[in-house]
Amino acid sequence: MPQLRVFVSSTVRDLSQDRDRVRDMVTSMGHHAVLSEYSGILYDPTQHTEEACVQELLSCDVVVLLVGGRLGSTATPKFVERLDLGKLEQSAQSDANTPNLEGLSVTQLEAMSAFERSIPVFVFVSSEIQVDRKFLDRNRHIQLKDGQEMQFSSGVSMSDLEYISKFLAYIEKRASNNAVIEYRKVEDILNHLKIQWSSLLQRMLRDRQETQAHRDL
Repeated sequence: MPQLRVFVSSTVRDLSQDRDRVRDMVTSMGHHAVLSEYSGILYDPTQHTEEACVQELLSCDVVVLLVGGRLGSTATPKFVERLDLGKLEQSAQSDANTPNLEGLSVTQLEAMSAFERSIPVFVFVSSEIQVDRKFLDRNRHIQLKDGQEMQFSSGVSMSDLEYISKFLAYIEKRASNNAVIEYRKVEDILNHLKIQWSSLLQRMLRDRQETQAHRDL
C-alpha cells in the first residue's frame, strides 16, 4: 500500500543530526522519508544531480525544509530557469514579493520547485538565525567601514544571512503555505510535525464524512 513520501530538504553538513531525527520520526510513523544521504534519490547517470533531486522531490507528497546558517551550494542556472516564475508570483501577496531567483541555492531550488507545484512545505528555521535576522533588521542603518561586516551570534556571514533572510521573507509573505516555524531544538520540529499531520488527517476524515453525508441526503 502507498506510503506518504516526505522529502527532507536542507543543507546537510550543518544539519545532519536534525535530518536524522526527522527521518527517524517519519519512518516511525509509517511514512517514507526521502533524504539524499540515505540513497533516497535516484541519481540517474544521464541526469545532473540537481535535476535528480528536484525530480525526486516532485514525486513526494510533503516537504520538510530546515533552514540553518549555511546557504549551501549555488544551483545551476539552467535548472533555476526551469522554474515557472509566473506561478511563483501568483502565490505572492504583492508585486513586492516577487521571488529573487538569482543566486538561488540548491536547497532553495528544491523549496521553490515544491511551491511551484503546490506541494505542502513545512518550514523550520533555527532560533539563532531568527535572532540574527532581527539584529540585522534593527542595525541596517549602521555605517560599516570598507571590508567590515557585522558579526552574528550564529556565525553566519552577513552576505549569507542577507540572502537567507530574503528567502524566508518571500515565504512569510506568500498568500498560502507561508508558515515559518522557529525551533530551538529538534524536538520542537518533531512535536510540531506530529500535531500538524494529525490535524490534517483529522480534517481530511471530517471533510470526507461531511461529503458523504451530503451525498446521502
